[in-house]
Amino acid sequence: MSAAVTMARGGMWKRRLQEEIRATMPQGLDALLFWAVVLIASWGLVMVYSASVAMPMSNKFASLSQYHYLQRHAAWLMLGTVAALVAYRIPTEMWEQWTRLLLVLSILMLLLVLIPGIGREAKGATRWINLGGLGVQPSEFAKLSVLLFCAQHMVRNGAVEGTGLQGLRASLHAVMPVGIVLTIMGGLLLCEPDLGALVVIVAIAVGVVFLGGIRPSLILLALGIVGIVVTLAIMKVDWRLGRFLAFLNPVEAMKEYGYQLVMSLIAVSRGGYLGVGLGNGVEKFAWLPEPHTDFLFAILAEETGFMGVVLLVLFFAVVVWRIVRIGDKAVRLRRPFAGLVAMGIGVWFGFQTLFNMGVVLGLLPTKGLTLPLMSYGGSAMFGNLLALGIVFRIDGENRGLRKGEGRR
Repeated sequence: MSAAVTMARGGMWKRRLQEEIRATMPQGLDALLFWAVVLIASWGLVMVYSASVAMPMSNKFASLSQYHYLQRHAAWLMLGTVAALVAYRIPTEMWEQWTRLLLVLSILMLLLVLIPGIGREAKGATRWINLGGLGVQPSEFAKLSVLLFCAQHMVRNGAVEGTGLQGLRASLHAVMPVGIVLTIMGGLLLCEPDLGALVVIVAIAVGVVFLGGIRPSLILLALGIVGIVVTLAIMKVDWRLGRFLAFLNPVEAMKEYGYQLVMSLIAVSRGGYLGVGLGNGVEKFAWLPEPHTDFLFAILAEETGFMGVVLLVLFFAVVVWRIVRIGDKAVRLRRPFAGLVAMGIGVWFGFQTLFNMGVVLGLLPTKGLTLPLMSYGGSAMFGNLLALGIVFRIDGENRGLRKGEGRR
């Protein structure tokens, strides 16, 4: 009799486990987010070709085909899509378990960049590792690893109790590991140097920590410290100081550090309301340096005009809104790690998009940051699509849980 009862209970437990597994399996995806991403990435493919088609006319790129960057960009898009599909198949709980491993791997990759013979130098910066002929930029993967670490840490330590001095001490204790990680990452990134990536990583960490419940006064203090560090980093290096002064008066500094910004502003102004037409821009003809990467937005503004810029901003607004909404749903379903990860990715995409556009429009100092999902840059595209794969997985799990609860 007891054996039969044990078997029955075992069968009930097995059925309940199977139901829970089915409930957390991804159930569909956010169609609006999906199509917004597809449209942005497709538009980016067109713009990369338009911006790079004239580059072989210069002596520096004479050996390249006019389709060179289009083909490489398309290849990275496909690799990133595969990465997104793989990420979609991985349960969110697995990412939480791998958080510390991914963080250690990111730090090791940043160390490898600095080793002579392994790191690849370009334009005075050592930011890439050659892997099978592909240039991999570890700082792009560091963004995701820091985000995952901050989300996991805040889930475990973000509930700070107490007020006054006691609450401040508790908050400092909770946020200290994040500060240590950012200090290590920051030191390595400044050695490359890659101040732009550091700024984005700090923005991601601050966003996740704030959403995780740390008091705003402590975050403002941390931002003040970061501001001092960034200011010193600018003041101590001549070319960084030159770029900053060029941002204040680009025309006066045009012969040195202001040239690219002036050309960017000319491209934007030429666009007018409707643009000069796809492929008809002239700034890409050896006027605006590297127009297919960090300043792709300038070519887009020239060729599609103010209306194209507004449309692109709306697309990105939809992407960020839907990602944050997915994170909010996860939190409401008592999945704080998944919620913080999704909202952190929304902070990442939103901040980097605004920063890139601000640089192109002369509203922010020039920094090497790509426009997410659009600019040429293999590691950046791969990292963006990998992160989106995680977002779609979180959304699918949300839908599965809601369906399991009978809400849909």
